[in-house]
Amino acid sequence: MFIFLDASWREARRIYRKSEYLQNIPCISISEKSISDYVMRKAIHEQQLATCEVAGIVLANSGFTEASSTLVEWFKVVTESYMLTKTQGARDFTRPKLQGFID
Repeated sequence: MFIFLDASWREARRIYRKSEYLQNIPCISISEKSISDYVMRKAIHEQQLATCEVAGIVLANSGFTEASSTLVEWFKVVTESYMLTKTQGARDFTRPKLQGFID
């Protein structure tokens, strides 16, 4: 079982520090070199990833490659859908990431 704190980095740190029960659970550190694809909010540092991206990495590194791929691909679908609501220029309503799941 994995527990992911879905919060900003500052909030997650605060939650972790204030929760004694979390401090007694083993932590997994990742050293991912990739830049986040998360576009809904801007990270302070390039190496800060979205919770979903971290979950995908942890699942992949733990041998759950199919679950990891599915999670990462659905994250791309959500990001694609979000960007359609924010883009003011020419929009691609074909939604290729979503179509990949439908086809």
